[in-house]
Amino acid sequence: MSATDLLLKVRFNDLVYGAKHTSFDDSHLEFLQQFANLMKDKSDTQVTICPVAIYADIGLISNATPLSKEQITALNELSESRFHNFKKFMIDQYQLESSRLLFCSPQIDSDEKAVPRLAFST
Repeated sequence: MSATDLLLKVRFNDLVYGAKHTSFDDSHLEFLQQFANLMKDKSDTQVTICPVAIYADIGLISNATPLSKEQITALNELSESRFHNFKKFMIDQYQLESSRLLFCSPQIDSDEKAVPRLAFST
C-alpha cells in the first residue's frame, strides 16, 4: 500500500458501550450520524465491524479467573447483539446496504482498562 493509499483510507473510532448494554443512547447519536454520512460519501467502502465484550458485561469484576464455556458464550452473544443492533439501525435509519457492513467474529478483551465496543476497520 502506498503512502497515498494510507492517507485516503477511511478510519473510524471505536463505538464504546456501557457494560452490559447492547443498544444506543443519546451519546451515540453523533457517532452514528457521522458514520452513516461518511459511508454514504464513500459508497464503495465496506467496513468490518468487530464486537468486543469485556468481563464486566456479564458482571465479573476481576479478569483474573478463566472464563467458563457458558460465560464465553454469554459474552459472545452480547457482543453479537451490539453488532446486529448497529447494522439494523444503519440499514433501517440510513438505508446503508447490508453487504457493506461486514461481521467480524466476536472478541473478548480481558485487559483491565478495556471497554465494551464495536471496532471498525476497512
